[in-house]
Amino acid sequence: MSDIVEPKPLDKMLSVLDSPVDQDAIAKRLQVSNTLQIKDYHFFRIDSLSYISDEPRREALENVYSCIRYPGASVIYILAGDADGIGLYLGIARNYLYPQPNISIADISKEILKPSFEGNFRGSNICQLEEHGERILHKLHQYKHIGVLQGTVGNQAQGENAFFQGIDRLVDVMAGSEFCLVVNASCITPSDALNLEKSLHGAYELLAPLARVSLQQGKTTGSSLSFGKNKGSSEGTNSSETAGSSTGTNRGTTKTTSKKDSSDAGTEGDSHSTSTGKSDGKNQSTSEGYNIGISRNIGDTLNVSAEHHNRQAQQWLNYLDEVLLPRIDYGRSRGGFVCNISLLSNSQYTLLRLGDISRSIFSGNMGNQYPLQMINISLFPEWVKSVKNLQIPTILQKSDNGVLPNVFNSLKSRIKLDKQVLMGAYVTPKELSLVAGLPQQEVVGLELKEQVTFGLNPPSVDSIMNSLPLGSLVQDGRILKHKKVILNRKDLDKHVFVAGVTGSGKTTTCHHLLRESGLPFLVIEPTKTEYRALIQEYDDLLILTPGRDDVAPLRLNPLEMMTGESISSRVDIIKASFLASFDMEAAIPQILEASVYRCYEKMGWDIGTSTHPLYPDPFAVGCYPFPILRDLLEAAEYIVEEQGFDERLRQDYIGSIKARLQGLLVGTKGAIFNTLRSINFGELIQRRVVIELEEIRNGAEKSLLIAFIMTNVVQALKNEHRKNPNFRHITLIEEAHHLLTKADPSTSSNRRQAIEMFSDMLAEVRKYGEGLIVVDQIPNKLTPEVLKNTNTKIVHKLFAEDDKVAIGNTMALSRLQQQYLSKLDIGQAVIFGQGWKNAVLTQIEAKTKTQADISLCVVEPQLRNRAWKFYQLPSNLSLLPLQADKPTLTIEQWREYMVFSADIALLKAYTQYMDDRTAEKHKCLQSLLKQAEKRLGSSDLVIEHLVRHLYIPTAEESIKMWKEKLQACYPNFFEKEHVRVVNKNNLHTMNRRKY
Repeated sequence: MSDIVEPKPLDKMLSVLDSPVDQDAIAKRLQVSNTLQIKDYHFFRIDSLSYISDEPRREALENVYSCIRYPGASVIYILAGDADGIGLYLGIARNYLYPQPNISIADISKEILKPSFEGNFRGSNICQLEEHGERILHKLHQYKHIGVLQGTVGNQAQGENAFFQGIDRLVDVMAGSEFCLVVNASCITPSDALNLEKSLHGAYELLAPLARVSLQQGKTTGSSLSFGKNKGSSEGTNSSETAGSSTGTNRGTTKTTSKKDSSDAGTEGDSHSTSTGKSDGKNQSTSEGYNIGISRNIGDTLNVSAEHHNRQAQQWLNYLDEVLLPRIDYGRSRGGFVCNISLLSNSQYTLLRLGDISRSIFSGNMGNQYPLQMINISLFPEWVKSVKNLQIPTILQKSDNGVLPNVFNSLKSRIKLDKQVLMGAYVTPKELSLVAGLPQQEVVGLELKEQVTFGLNPPSVDSIMNSLPLGSLVQDGRILKHKKVILNRKDLDKHVFVAGVTGSGKTTTCHHLLRESGLPFLVIEPTKTEYRALIQEYDDLLILTPGRDDVAPLRLNPLEMMTGESISSRVDIIKASFLASFDMEAAIPQILEASVYRCYEKMGWDIGTSTHPLYPDPFAVGCYPFPILRDLLEAAEYIVEEQGFDERLRQDYIGSIKARLQGLLVGTKGAIFNTLRSINFGELIQRRVVIELEEIRNGAEKSLLIAFIMTNVVQALKNEHRKNPNFRHITLIEEAHHLLTKADPSTSSNRRQAIEMFSDMLAEVRKYGEGLIVVDQIPNKLTPEVLKNTNTKIVHKLFAEDDKVAIGNTMALSRLQQQYLSKLDIGQAVIFGQGWKNAVLTQIEAKTKTQADISLCVVEPQLRNRAWKFYQLPSNLSLLPLQADKPTLTIEQWREYMVFSADIALLKAYTQYMDDRTAEKHKCLQSLLKQAEKRLGSSDLVIEHLVRHLYIPTAEESIKMWKEKLQACYPNFFEKEHVRVVNKNNLHTMNRRKY
């Protein structure tokens, strides 16, 4: 007997309720479903899930389903699996059994379902499918084996077994198989729910009499005896008197005596007589009796009772009490749905496995009178069509006479619409969140992300002019695009610290800060070229490439002072720069300091007044009064000799100093440092500038260059501040640990002091309108003063525990928040500033492409052209003595002059020949002079080059004089016989530099 048969007799209903589903009977009465139109469905794909604390809660998913209460719109849940993992889809489809909702299906999906999901699972990634999900529906139509689960979803509370009876286990069992689980849940109307409830009440009334019958039978026997005693008395009196007369005489005497009364009468016989009479009476009576009673009851009682239980009916009553009626009550407030579960696969065995695990998970543990049963419907086209068109199958009820058919369907949790019966089961969002659930643990194809709560109320900025929007607030992983995180531009001069591992988005953050600040800036980038992307935004952006003279060279003479600077100040900073970059033991720092002073003395400077007697304005264009780095190497040897060290110490000190300095005088580093003048840093701070140090591979030398750059920048800021107190500028230092390294126990005291000096210097530049942005991948490598003295901290993803603790402690981050720094997405950062109550999580707004998106063959010519234009500024003409007679050079001439001025081969050959005039050295010098004339196009330029780089002007011997002497002697260098070069012009003087 099938459970689809609608029984008339009540006594047969129980047996039919427990009958299995007959798919043939259902198929015969199945109604044809409508074909789903493209406009009637809309889907999203869930790419990742976010959760807080334990795991994604089913209660949150209940909230989502509870929001979709449109009878004409069904919630569609699709779990599709293949060899690569699973895909999870959620959407809305039209239910043609009910009227069209007032809003479109797409709007329900986009404006209600998606925000509801994102609000309950904040931070989850859910994206709209192209063409509303037509591809996923097409995939459904390709499956050959189709099954449905008929029955009721069992109760299952959340607890320690939730993971073992959730969608996770289904995914694990089906791993690697191609399958699809489709859950179609359509909200029913309140009247449908009321009719179902009434029908269940009727079922209860019908089943209750069948559940238990009681019979009782009894018998009682007994006897009684009684005895008694009575006693009583009575007493009474009466009295009477009479008078009368008569004629005649009659005499006689009569006396009467009785027990009760006595009287005396006398008579005479006269005819006339008078008589009187008086009568008194008294009576008394006494009675006495005895009655003795004894009562005794003797009885036997026999009661017989019998109770008949119909266990089958009782189970259905319990099912009503414990499952169905509570579900109706829960659904009254949370929403009720009719749910159909479909299973699809291309393999019969895969379908069987999917059905078995689904029944195991969804049927519950106990108390389910109508457990799930899988029906293979592959051979029933109309049924398959309903499933693939995302419709709930319906059958036609044969008759509607009496209440039994309705009672029968209601006990099966089926909804009846007029003469149609929906072949799905009534569920509430609680059951729906089980069958259409989310994984509690990460599975292949769906990422699970744990979220940590951060602050949501960063301080506001009172003025738009001072606003520096950084990005959108993130609440538990959900990006709130309407809520912006805004920094105050006024706080930039209190300094900013940006941290994060490679690829976490810190460079994008720095781009954003520089762009939104609206200020001129200098970026020092030690290892990469990512700031080249800004060249697309700024026509005036200057990018210098030390070590790449073929692109945009940098020239920096560390011994060149700047306006307003004293020699003592410059010597101290040079010493500190070397100490911060190199390990220097014993007396080397003192020797180095003395050597620098000797360099200035040799160049004719007055150490006490920081003036030069030959140059009233030593900073003017065309003046070259400053020592160069090669002078320092020569001076150091003299200073060591003067100290009176023994031979071993003398050689050790000279060797140590040479080892550190000679590497700075050759190759590209020699081109940078061993130059007569530096680029004009006063001009540099007025522009947007990036200095790339990628080609400087040695870490210590890179640190030294950064120190020299920052020294000149700070002095330029001081000079500008004197002229314009309102001037503001930003310096961004990437990988700042190269200069501001954290001292460890092995760090020498000299180096500690140098690092502290730079830390103090950078901290104090605020008073000159300078804002520092310190950037580093490894916060724990930085000196702690950097973390303490930066007002705003922006932290991207960090992995190392010590880094998270170091930066987290300065941002008031909890332990969980510190640990979460390892889980930040690309572009997300935790931000904290002075006066902020809590750190906030922010999605940084990216507005520029990365350097990887820019072709080198396109960008490098732009860099070269901009550098050439910068070096043609009048303030930079001192860089090239060769340019004295040609203020304007073509870009080809400029490149040739820059390369030639850095080449020391000619200078070396000249000095070697002057010191030891041999035929071989003469021949080498001749060859190099001819090449130089060819490159420069003039012997005068060659002479200018030699004089400026080799001869030091003094009070007795000016540059002009040295030039005249060399011009007179120059033709002799091309004689065949080298002996013709004579010594009369003193060109081998001690004031000549040695190479």
